[in-house]
Amino acid sequence: MRGALLLAGVVCSTGMATAAFAQTPLTGRALGQGVSLQMHTDQVSNTWISTATLTFASTTDDRTFTIDFVTQFPGTGQPPARPRAVDMIVSEHPATENSPAMSMRLNGESLPVRPRVHSSRSVVVTLSFDEFVRLANAATVAPTAFNTEFQFSDAQLAILRTFAEEWTTRR
Repeated sequence: MRGALLLAGVVCSTGMATAAFAQTPLTGRALGQGVSLQMHTDQVSNTWISTATLTFASTTDDRTFTIDFVTQFPGTGQPPARPRAVDMIVSEHPATENSPAMSMRLNGESLPVRPRVHSSRSVVVTLSFDEFVRLANAATVAPTAFNTEFQFSDAQLAILRTFAEEWTTRR
């Protein structure tokens, strides 16, 4: 992991998970904007993969963020079973992400290139399923990463509650 990548902490208001690698003061806040959902099967590993992606906009600069909640269920031939864990992946997307700067010179001559982003800065924490259910049912959730505190919208929390309820009923 790059030295520049620091996780200030993932702290949920339920007090369930704290992963502090470095304490740095918060410099920003990001407000919840939207939600997208995806579920697909992986025939190779014989699993269902379910993802809820929450989007956030910084209130202090042009960065955007996503928080993905990803879980996998065994078996593709029958209804999926209750998950054991949920990965929470926080990614930072700088304003320049859509037009990254890169140039190349060959033998002193400029070679036109069209750069594109390969990956963003991301951190991940794995929550037990019970911890995810506590997060989804909390009145407020305030994780921090990249020196930014995230404020989940009511709609985002409602979707997470729906996921938790749906996944809890699996056998």
